[in-house]
Amino acid sequence: MTTKISTHIHNLTSSPSMANMIKHVQSLVPVHHNYIGSNDSEYWRTHGEILDALDFHLVDKNSSILDFGTQFGFLPWMLKEFGFTNVHSCNSMDEAGTHDELNTVWNFLDIKTPFDLTVMPNIPFTLPQKYDIIFVFKSNMFWLLNDVFCYKRGEITKNWQVTDDKGEVNTFFSVYNKSQYEYFENNIKKFLNPGGIAVVQPDPFVYNTFPERFSEEKKWFSERQQIGYVKVSATQHYPNNENSDYFIIRKDG
Repeated sequence: MTTKISTHIHNLTSSPSMANMIKHVQSLVPVHHNYIGSNDSEYWRTHGEILDALDFHLVDKNSSILDFGTQFGFLPWMLKEFGFTNVHSCNSMDEAGTHDELNTVWNFLDIKTPFDLTVMPNIPFTLPQKYDIIFVFKSNMFWLLNDVFCYKRGEITKNWQVTDDKGEVNTFFSVYNKSQYEYFENNIKKFLNPGGIAVVQPDPFVYNTFPERFSEEKKWFSERQQIGYVKVSATQHYPNNENSDYFIIRKDG
């Protein structure tokens, strides 16, 4: 594959076949209709830019790849469409909350059934094998919802989403700190083959918005934003490109 992967992604996500597939998936899981509808070429542009920076079009089609937190499984499906033969995925069934609906979509997309995995800060996790590439795209896995409390009219709850008087949903969360990312990095490296990489994109990337608050984290990220890194463009879905930032974990060959 000599054409940049972003071109392949754009062509696929702009195609009638993709539109028809999205329409069918929406009919399978109508409760997620609007969310699934956002999977257009503009939504996937950030993925394409990141993969181009990694020269992903030169990656061996037999490379072992894991999509971490796949949800509906669109990325494994795309990679399969591009000819990759060893693509795996995982999802947190505890957090997804719609396993039957997701299973319906996975079967329709004809991808390997994702294995169940929930990652918690500073707690070891195990993967079934080692991989050449691990993708953690647009992930809220690094939210610390257990550290968020809601106090209303004398009552304390764990509510972290509130709909205001305009009908807009407000989401509240805390995020990983440097030591928690270090723990995650050391853990995930155990499941990378020599020379392997993990592309990690906490979503949204709040660390750029509050640089003084996250000065240690910013320095740690910068050390992992060298080879294969690019500042992604702003998109319709992410007007502020600082919120789409990412870093790369590498295992020495």
